[in-house]
Order: sequence, then C-alpha cells, then structure tokens
Amino acid sequence: DMGQAEDALLKWEQILAQDPHHSPALAYVAQARQELGYELEEARPVPPPSYPPQPQPSAPPIEPEELLRRASQLYEMGSLEESIAALERILLVDPGNADALNALGYTLVDRKIRLDEAAVLLERAERIDPESPALLDSLGWLAYRRGQLDVALEKLRAAHLALDDPEVAAHLGEVLWMRGERDAARAVWNEARERAPQHKTLRATIERLAP
Repeated sequence: DMGQAEDALLKWEQILAQDPHHSPALAYVAQARQELGYELEEARPVPPPSYPPQPQPSAPPIEPEELLRRASQLYEMGSLEESIAALERILLVDPGNADALNALGYTLVDRKIRLDEAAVLLERAERIDPESPALLDSLGWLAYRRGQLDVALEKLRAAHLALDDPEVAAHLGEVLWMRGERDAARAVWNEARERAPQHKTLRATIERLAP
C-alpha cells in the first residue's frame, strides 16, 4: 500500500544519503518517486540514517565473462565509451584478466586512441598469456598502427596460422597491401571471404583498399 511504499522509499533515500552513487538505490528512488507522484527534482528531506547502519542491499556481481560479452556487443553497436567502461570494470577487480587486458588494448588500437596505454595493456596480457592468437592479432595491429610493418606482419601471420578468423585475415591482408604485396593480400582476403562473405570488418577493409 501507499504507506509501505513510503517506508521503502524512505529506506532507500537513507541509503543514498550515505552513498549518493549507490546504483540500486538510485534506480529504486527514481521509480518510487514517479509511482508516488513526486517530481524527480523535488527536494525531500532525508532523515539521518539509523545507527548502527543496516546492511545495504547490492546488485549481484556480474561475472567477467558476461562483462566481456557485453563489452564486445557494445563495441559492435558503436558504444565505445560504454564498452571501454565495461572492460575497465573487469580490470578494476581482476587486473590480471588477460582477456580483458587484450580486449581493452585492442579496442584502443582499433580506434587509434591512447596507443601508449594500449601498448602497456597488451604487454601485461602478453606476460600472462603469450601464446594467445587473439593477443598476437592485437600486437600485430598495434605495430601496424605505429608504422612497424615488419613486426606487424610477423605477429599477424602467426595469429592467422593459429586462428581462423576473418578479422585477423582483414588485418593481415591490410599489412600485406601496405607493404606492396597486393597479390598476397588479395589471396588472404579471398580465402577469408569464401568462409565469411558478410563479415563487416573484412568487407570494409577490401572495399577501402581494393574496391
């Protein structure tokens, strides 16, 4: 009833008084004020919390694998800042997560931003999982962004041998193309296109360099 709703709202407002950034409390208070007919901007006196403080409800933690999937989806949707935030959230609680280190490093490299930070992240990932084909792709792509075509070719060839992925093929083909090895680039792209004709990055790379 209305009285219970008011009591619940009061409880959550007390939590906000202690922690203004408490996400569950922010969400509940916004919804409850709307349902009770309050303006969201309306200032309401919040009584001081009772002592000793009561345990605060919190949302269950999200597993790193789920956050990695979410970050990838956000990146594909073009939500760069949200994708980066999701990856940084993983590293905040698990700084040795090689997949998150690689994903964040690659994201920065792919968007050509904060390359020095990306290099540090990828170096940390390499110390943890040096044989990762996905990491080799990221390291090769970083070298390419820095104009180090020989290093890029070495890393990307190794990644391509270990990982049948059209995005790696797109990267390898681009490095070959920029080195003047046009026939080799087309061969890599054509082979990948047979398996993944609709892959977004592969198609965009071919259309940009060899329309």
